[in-house]
Parts: sequence; C-alpha cells; structure tokens
Amino acid sequence: MIIYVDIDETICFYEGERHYPDAVPHNENISKINKLYDDGNEITYWTARGSVSGIDWRETTKKQLQSWGCKYHHLSVGKKPHYDLLICDKAITSSTFFKENTKMSEQQKMKLSNQALGAVMMALQESLLNQLDIVPILKGFDLTASDEGLVVLNPPTVRFSDESEIPNEDLSNMVK
Repeated sequence: MIIYVDIDETICFYEGERHYPDAVPHNENISKINKLYDDGNEITYWTARGSVSGIDWRETTKKQLQSWGCKYHHLSVGKKPHYDLLICDKAITSSTFFKENTKMSEQQKMKLSNQALGAVMMALQESLLNQLDIVPILKGFDLTASDEGLVVLNPPTVRFSDESEIPNEDLSNMVK
C-alpha cells in the first residue's frame, strides 16, 4: 500500500504553541508507522508546514524525522499528494488510527478461541459418529471475533445414534 502520514499532531505534538522546531515525537505512533514500513508498505510523510507562511521547513522536518527514528520512503512538504490511504489529523483521525489496533494488514491474523476449537471437535465427532460430511457443518458456522479469538455462534451438538436415523430437522440445523 501507498500510505501518506501527516506529521504534526500525528507523530509529534507540542507542549505549548505550535512551533515546528519544538515538536515532541510521539514514539508509540512512530513505532506503529515504522511497522507499516517494515511490513512492506510505501510510507510518505507529508506536511503542510510552510504552505501558509511560505517558510521552507523541509530541512528542519527531515532532521526531526531522522532524529526520531522515522522510517519512510518520501517526504512531501507543502504538497497535496496522490495516496491510497490518508492517515492524518483531518481524515481518519490520528487518535482513531493509533487507538484502534491497526487493521491495515487487510489480512489480519485471527485465531480460533477455545470455544471455536471445541465446536470444530464437536463437528468432527458428529460427522464421524453419524457418517456425515463435515464440510457442510463447518460451512454452516456463524463466526464472530472476540478478545479470545473467533467464536462459533451456533456450535453443533453431538448426537449419539443407536441405529436410528437422525431426524431431518436435526440434520438441517447442523448444515444450515
């Protein structure tokens, strides 16, 4: 992804009035952007510094990024670029982006909760005991994310068969 990241109030802040040379780095936010860089994303830091005053802040900004340990490919000062994602204090707010665990990876890793693992095991037992295809049972799972991992909202119940057939209603509930 091509990602443009604002600087002021995004990766740095001010303890008083906004005076660029006095910017204080927000190290946690910088680390998150550096991870995006390490993950192979193209990072461009961009800022409107000097766009109103006409002062060229490029060298000051470049030195700050270097001293703060920022990883990036490009620096744009006072230009509005083309981008795939805008992380800025005026779009996706920087506070929202950095509070929420970054869902940038599009392929966010998900793990099964213990409950979901139990549901898979129950589906396996059901299919083995009653000679059913497990695929429709698994495809019928309604999943949701939780702090513990994925949870199955409609886990199967294991029915022990004593040579009698499973009623059609029970079968349709297992593979809906």
